[in-house]
Amino acid sequence: AAPSLTPVHRAGYCAFYGECGRNPEVNVSLVPSNVPCLSNTPAREATGAFLSLLQAVCPDLVQNGSETVLVCCNLAQLSSLRLSVALSGTVLARCPACARNFANLYCHNICSPNQSLFTNVTRVVNHTETGQLAVVEYQCFYGQDYADASFSSCQGVQLPATGGYAIDTMCGRYGARLCTTQHWLDFQGDKNNGLAPLQIDFQLIPNGTDPGDGIVPLAGRAWSCDQAPSASEEPCSCQDCAKSCPLVTAPTAPPPPLQLGRADGALVLGAVLFGIFAFIFIMAVLCRCRRSKKGSMQQPAPAPAKGCSARLGNASHRILSMAFRRWGTLVATHPWPVLAVAAVVAGGLSAGLVTLRLTTDPVELWSSPNSRTRQEKAFYDQHFGPFLRTNQVIVTAPGAPSSGYNSVLFGAKNFSGVLSEPVLQALLELQEQLAATTVQVGDREVTLSDICYAPLNPAAPTLGDCCVNSVTQYFQNNSTRLSATATQNDGDTVGTVDWRDHFIYCSNSPLSFKDITALELSCMAEYGGPVFPYIAVGGYSDSEYTEAEALIITYSLNNFPRDDPRYQWVLGWESRFLEVVGEFQRAHSPNLSVAFMAERSLEDEINRTTGEDIPIFTISYLVVFAYIALALGEYTTCSRILVDSKVTLALGGIAVVLGAVFASMGFLAVLGLPSSLIILEVLLFLFLACGGIYLTLHVSVGLDQELSMPEDSYLLEYFAAMNQYLEVGVPTYFVTTGGYNFSSTNGTNAICSSSGCDPDSLTQTIQYATRFPNVSYLAIPATSWVDDFLDWLNPTGRCCRIHRFGELAGEFCPSTSDDISCMGGQCLNSQRRPTPEEFDQFLPWFLYDRPTLQCAKGGLGAYDTAVSMDANGTILASRFMAYQRPLHTSQEYTGALRAARALAEEITQTLRRVPGTPPEFTVFPYTVTYVYYEQYLTVAAEGASTLALCLIPTFAVSFLLLGMDLRSSAATIITIMMILLDTVGAMNLWDVPYNAVSLINLVAAVGISVEFVSHITCAFAHSTQPGRVARATEATVNMGSKVVSGVAMTNLPGVAVLAFAKAQLIQIFFFRLNLIITLVGLAHGLIFLPVLLSYIGPGLRAPSGDTSGEKGREPAGQDMGLALGNPCFEDKDQGRDKDKATIPQKS
Repeated sequence: AAPSLTPVHRAGYCAFYGECGRNPEVNVSLVPSNVPCLSNTPAREATGAFLSLLQAVCPDLVQNGSETVLVCCNLAQLSSLRLSVALSGTVLARCPACARNFANLYCHNICSPNQSLFTNVTRVVNHTETGQLAVVEYQCFYGQDYADASFSSCQGVQLPATGGYAIDTMCGRYGARLCTTQHWLDFQGDKNNGLAPLQIDFQLIPNGTDPGDGIVPLAGRAWSCDQAPSASEEPCSCQDCAKSCPLVTAPTAPPPPLQLGRADGALVLGAVLFGIFAFIFIMAVLCRCRRSKKGSMQQPAPAPAKGCSARLGNASHRILSMAFRRWGTLVATHPWPVLAVAAVVAGGLSAGLVTLRLTTDPVELWSSPNSRTRQEKAFYDQHFGPFLRTNQVIVTAPGAPSSGYNSVLFGAKNFSGVLSEPVLQALLELQEQLAATTVQVGDREVTLSDICYAPLNPAAPTLGDCCVNSVTQYFQNNSTRLSATATQNDGDTVGTVDWRDHFIYCSNSPLSFKDITALELSCMAEYGGPVFPYIAVGGYSDSEYTEAEALIITYSLNNFPRDDPRYQWVLGWESRFLEVVGEFQRAHSPNLSVAFMAERSLEDEINRTTGEDIPIFTISYLVVFAYIALALGEYTTCSRILVDSKVTLALGGIAVVLGAVFASMGFLAVLGLPSSLIILEVLLFLFLACGGIYLTLHVSVGLDQELSMPEDSYLLEYFAAMNQYLEVGVPTYFVTTGGYNFSSTNGTNAICSSSGCDPDSLTQTIQYATRFPNVSYLAIPATSWVDDFLDWLNPTGRCCRIHRFGELAGEFCPSTSDDISCMGGQCLNSQRRPTPEEFDQFLPWFLYDRPTLQCAKGGLGAYDTAVSMDANGTILASRFMAYQRPLHTSQEYTGALRAARALAEEITQTLRRVPGTPPEFTVFPYTVTYVYYEQYLTVAAEGASTLALCLIPTFAVSFLLLGMDLRSSAATIITIMMILLDTVGAMNLWDVPYNAVSLINLVAAVGISVEFVSHITCAFAHSTQPGRVARATEATVNMGSKVVSGVAMTNLPGVAVLAFAKAQLIQIFFFRLNLIITLVGLAHGLIFLPVLLSYIGPGLRAPSGDTSGEKGREPAGQDMGLALGNPCFEDKDQGRDKDKATIPQKS
């Protein structure tokens, strides 16, 4: 320190006064300003216009009603101060307490009449023009409590355009995460920050501590963020000030899985159901067997039933038989006409293939045109255009060692293997190659600038205007800047800074126009926007960006309707993008892992795998056809073997069937007690049914996008990298429909989140939701054009100004203009809400105002497409963009949609209470993924209802064709339901998710199950064997082989071939699921159904045509339900005697 430069530390004395030109030690200044002149002299009086300006800029330095005030600044200094306050006010004005406190820091430093008390000049230089000493460095002493209170009031202020914090732009290398009071002030006093004209060394003095030399630390009043600085202002809102927030209860989370104590509730439920059913079944069997033993000696031989239902069933059977017989006779006696008609009809219908249009659009394939999300997508596309197309590259360096770096400014840091200069140079070369890529589409040579999203120059974009987010954009995609080095002085430490220092700074302060290193580079991308680290890098923890394991390059392209010629332009460029990145991947495969995708990739890969798997489907069909052709062969004599040409396979099939039948019979014989075996089989299937219930409750619902890809798809590597490295999810828009009055004060306050806004406003409600990302799935609050519009209108800044005279009188004056006609031409004369007329007049100016350093709140790029207006300026729709947290599974995407809809409904109900809002006004959430996942919100319930509807006609047809036999039809439906239940349970075991594709297979399974069930049921109904067990045995023996050969074996060969398909979709949903259906159906048809029929199957009926009037009765208990007529516990002799009974035959 040099105490002689400020020898007097006394109230009413200055440390410096006036301006002494530019600081010769500052090379780059974003806002050029002068340094003060050394002047340890008494403060001067401020009067008249100077006092009025002081009152406007530094109200706390002017006592109410004072006509004169002592100050340590002149008019030039005060004018420069006004500009500085205006710059910060644009960002901080949404929180009045913060804006006032921050302005006071500068006001006291420059104009306080007691400046010398807390200021000590330490370094000066000669000002050649005036001969005075120019101050280039001084110490500033603040009380710790005062400084902490000022910092605390600003710590939570947000930037609505980014969803981040204003402190990110005010704390330099530390960003919001590591910012402290000392770091915050150090950045304000850093001459290398592009804004400070000189170096200020802020000294924070604890309360009660005397720094000596007569210095008294500044300890003025600092308003808390929940306080209003004046009667005309409001406290800061909850979004900017945690102290202003009401107690927010966590939203209701989805109910957790059912737990009973520590046990899985679904498992307990399944076990209880099994116990109940098993107990009922065993009790019924024991009761029936006891009755059977008591009445077995008196039971006559069973007689056929001849009741009304039997006669009705026989009649229906005769009618159907006669109808089908006549139809068959008619067809067989006129073969050529039938074939000709069939050929003509089939040929005529086949001719329609020439007009076939294959649907390849995933939106059309996976969503209903009338679904809610499709309607919302149509509304969004109509007002804002289709969602941007994303082309992305994710680069990692597996096995590359990390390296340490000792930064002069930032200390010791660890850099991952992928964050190295050679890798960055390689990525820069890739981007340069892509920027130069052209593709010929028709007669047009398409370049990147023709199709790229250029937020700050949408009308006539150049390559530099294209929105490309990557790490190299911190260097504006400039190789020279990436390789630059400079000598850095940091106090007594001297060293070299390079790209690593710049990366550290920019990743913590991405909104900076100039870093604090000697490189003096901007952090803004070449296209003019910021590059947030969570978009450019991935695979880091705790915001340690230098340890990121992945570098991410994202190209945002405009999207177009499919009938727009430009749609083919973007498809063509994306094809070339895939080729270039694929070549880059192969060239760098020894050192780098490169995962990539284009917007068209998903559709391309689905089409590719469909074409590649056509041979598999062809072979599958040929195998089935070959089996059917061979299995249907008939054999006569040895001399016809070559004619029949099916004998070997037929004999093998017969041997398999006979082997299965004999094995089953032998197994029954070894056990010796058929009744016990039957009970065990029933209990086994009861257990399987209850275990199917348990697994069904745990089956995964949805379809992960990885499953739609072939196993050799490059997208699988991309999906894996995306799930592992991306730090933020897709943007989610909350869209407002027409009819809402944004221009009214009530309407504005119900949307915004700054000071004076409603606590339950749209943006504030979304902010609350981001506090609970596990429930809301939202990670970053919504950007708000309303909030930034209000800040843009703030009269303390220079954003919204009007030419007051001249040729441009009444027109918008941009913040960069120094035209004298703009002076004093602020759009509003005070900080207030605009009137409806002002709102409508100034909003278009805001939306197309390019953000600059003088006015960072300009809406171009951030909001120009966020508001849809008609020719009269009426707002038809608007959107507010938030970000989801990273989502990985279908269940998470579905949960995000459900949560966003609930949040939007809450906002809708709030906004409908605003006066003048029509009842049909709606807020809905929209993102590009919702259209694919909406189906999973209801697929479980809709699937259950669909299957139930399928079972109704199945039961009706079975009832009709089985002679109106209620018991047989019931057995059929029960077995089919068991097949469906156990199939869904098996899906969980074999990782087959439940979705629309699964549901299609399950619906088909109903029809397939009829094949497994109906033949044996029909054979049982027509069997003339005495007793149900004998009839079930006969039906199984006679029809079992036919079920295996005619049903199972026509499915299994073709299904087995599908296991070799490349598409995982086919492997899972066609091979696995159809194999499950076939095997489960076969097991139930051949094992469960015969056992079920032996208990509840229909009794014997009089054969069709029997007109006997005899009213014979079945044995006692024949119609009494469960275990009916089952000789389960009768002794063997009685069983053998009963088996000898015969049934009267049809006469």
